[in-house]
Amino acid sequence: MGKSIKIYIAILVLVFALILIAGGNSPKKIDWTPTYSVNDKTPLGLYVFDKEIDGLLKKQKIERVSALTPYEFLDSKYVPDTVVGTYKIKGTFFNITEFAAIDDQSMTELFYFVSHGNNAFLSMKTFPQPLLDSLKIDFRTDFQYSDSTSIWLANKNLGNKKFHLTEGMGSYYFSKIDTLQTTVLGYQANKENQKRINFIKVPYVNGYFYLHIQPAAFSNFHLLKDDHYQYAQSVLSYVPQGDIFWYTKGQNSESISGSPLRYILSQPALKWALYLSLIGILIFYQNYWKFILSGR
Repeated sequence: MGKSIKIYIAILVLVFALILIAGGNSPKKIDWTPTYSVNDKTPLGLYVFDKEIDGLLKKQKIERVSALTPYEFLDSKYVPDTVVGTYKIKGTFFNITEFAAIDDQSMTELFYFVSHGNNAFLSMKTFPQPLLDSLKIDFRTDFQYSDSTSIWLANKNLGNKKFHLTEGMGSYYFSKIDTLQTTVLGYQANKENQKRINFIKVPYVNGYFYLHIQPAAFSNFHLLKDDHYQYAQSVLSYVPQGDIFWYTKGQNSESISGSPLRYILSQPALKWALYLSLIGILIFYQNYWKFILSGR
């Protein structure tokens, strides 16, 4: 083996060791990505919610929906009829996610589902445009959310307590509603006391849409921090009794990579060590073939 190859290997081994030592001593970085996935134990995942949902939605049957889209699930439950079609299921379509991810076809099917006397509970920071147009509502974000912002429910029978939820919360609020049809269920306000609407109930034909604009309230972080779970419980108390069809497929991390390199690539120190090892192998082979071809 040539002297230069030995030097390359020694350098790579040294760098590899230093990376592992540095990575082992550095604190693990907290991942605040809002995945809203039932698989994630990160602050803004729904792992805790998934484990505690039976207690949060008491005496209600929970069905986790893993269909590719809401349309595929709801359409499979529809029974066509020559006069009036109906659904084999009855209850509430339930979805918690960061931003609106319901496609137009699924939104049309969801309207139809609700019109047959069912309900939809959607907690997300933004909503599909067809939903906003049909229900005559809109939202905006000129409200500066901070640790001094309060969040509470309109119904005083559920308590007058105001909660200070900060992490993962957004500055969105409902800026326009149909006051003749819409029932305001919750508010948020900052230190300047700018009161904004963040939770509403809107009728649609024979059913209702419950729209909540702060999904972080159901995240791992807030369900485990202080008494924040009480706010989540109060919000969920509005979900009508009956079967719950919880759509979980749309969450960002629902499909977890099966790659054996998944863990290595998720750790900065191991990832760079892998890259350097690959570079080292290339250098080794390059010099190896030079050594072979030189006949030495």
